[in-house]
Amino acid sequence: MKVDSQSVELRWMISPQPLYVSYCDGQCPATPEDPRLMTPGLAAAIAGRKNTGLCCAPIEYADLDVVYYDDNMQIIFGTLRNFNVVRCGCL
Repeated sequence: MKVDSQSVELRWMISPQPLYVSYCDGQCPATPEDPRLMTPGLAAAIAGRKNTGLCCAPIEYADLDVVYYDDNMQIIFGTLRNFNVVRCGCL
């Protein structure tokens, strides 16, 4: 998703412009992709056709290098740790 940092109260950010961010969205299957995630409670919920609670969520992130103004209006090069979603999964 393309974000204009000036329009979302990120005016302190100089670069990158525009800011591209990722997020997770979508349907998950009724059972986990990884059989090791199957718990007795989840197996019972699936057997009873209840909502399993699985949802699409971030499972891997990447850092983002930024140039920004600090509180004293000094230009700083820094890194926002785990800022952007790289990979999603059903959890």
